[in-house]
Parts: sequence; C-alpha cells; structure tokens
Amino acid sequence: MIRYRELPTERVGHKRVFNAKLLCEVIARDVSLGLIPLICIATMGTTSTCEFDDIDAIGRVCKQYNVWLHLDAAYAGTALLCPEYRYLANGVEFADSFCFNGNKLLRVHFDCSIMWFADHRVITKAFDEEVTYLRSDVQGMPEYRKWSISLARRFRALKLWFTLRAYGLEELRNYIRQHVAMANAFKHLVSLDERFEICNDVRFGLVCFRLKVRCVLPQTS
Repeated sequence: MIRYRELPTERVGHKRVFNAKLLCEVIARDVSLGLIPLICIATMGTTSTCEFDDIDAIGRVCKQYNVWLHLDAAYAGTALLCPEYRYLANGVEFADSFCFNGNKLLRVHFDCSIMWFADHRVITKAFDEEVTYLRSDVQGMPEYRKWSISLARRFRALKLWFTLRAYGLEELRNYIRQHVAMANAFKHLVSLDERFEICNDVRFGLVCFRLKVRCVLPQTS
C-alpha cells in the first residue's frame, strides 16, 4: 500500500515554504519504521502565492535517501526561459522529473503540459504493455503509449511547436517580462493605498493582497 503524506510548510516572514530539515526528519523516521519513502513533490511557483521551495536543500535530502524528486513548476516553469530568473531553479539538477504548463506563460492554447524525465526508461518500463496487437517493429521512434496510463493521447505537441515557431524565443521572453512589469506596476499601486497590504513575494504575474485588519471600508447605500 502506498501512503500519501502532506508536510506542513514553515512561515518565513509572510511566506510559507517547504522545510527541508523537516523532510529529512520525516524520511528518517519512516525508514526506521521499515517504510520505503518513494517520491517527494516540491513546488516552483505554487498556485495560490507563487512561492518557491528550496529545491537545492530538498534535492540533497532526496538524493541522500534515494527518493524520487518531482518538481511542479506548472505556472513559473516557463519563466526559466529568461536568464534573469534561472536562479530560482537552483538545485534543479536533483530532479527526477519536472513539469510546467505551456498554456500559462508560454501563450499556448489550453491544455498543454510539458513533462521531462531524467531517465524516461523508468516510466516507459512501468507503463509498457507488450500485448500482440500493440507490438511494432518500427525502431527509433518513441512509443508515447508507454509514457502514461492511457494508450493514446491528443497531439498537443503540434500547438506547442506552432507557438514556438510563430513567436520565437525572444518574443516569448518579452511576453513574460511584460507580465512581470504589469504585476510590479499593480503591486506599486496597491502599496500606495494604506488600506491594503501585499502578502506574497511578487516575482511574476501574481500579486496577492489583502485588506488590513483594522481598516473599515466606507458603507455604500
């Protein structure tokens, strides 16, 4: 039986982050109980606040215990196209798998998710189903039916290819930077109003703000 465990985050200022030290303690305790830690999922740009886990510290723990590290970069992964944001991926070399959504900051129509594996053979071996009617003598072509549970999939790669060809790398980088600039401009406007406060680190296009506790908005008739 595979058990799922959700670890609490640690508050650092107004941020909540994944504590690598706690992860190490939990894995060590599970090992001592005869359990086998299997996979750790860390976040690069979480949905609600766009926070980043300490990938380098988490990755070192996973490497120490031979735990599969998956990085969920659904929103912010595309921003790594820009050299100035690649510092956020420090430690990404520890990842066994990495995914991000092209239908977010990459201007691709919904839905499109890009998945990378350090060693895809682990996945294709797990999903391989060599029944007679699925066998093929074609060599050199990836068998994508071996990459997921379903045997078939829609041709999502085509719209990704067209997007890359139509806009090019520099235009996509400019699109990301434009979103960052708009978010910073909005953050500035919010910060000028004493009724509100920013409650996340604004890195890309997500600005989280809230009404201050003691502030009373005027009543409307």
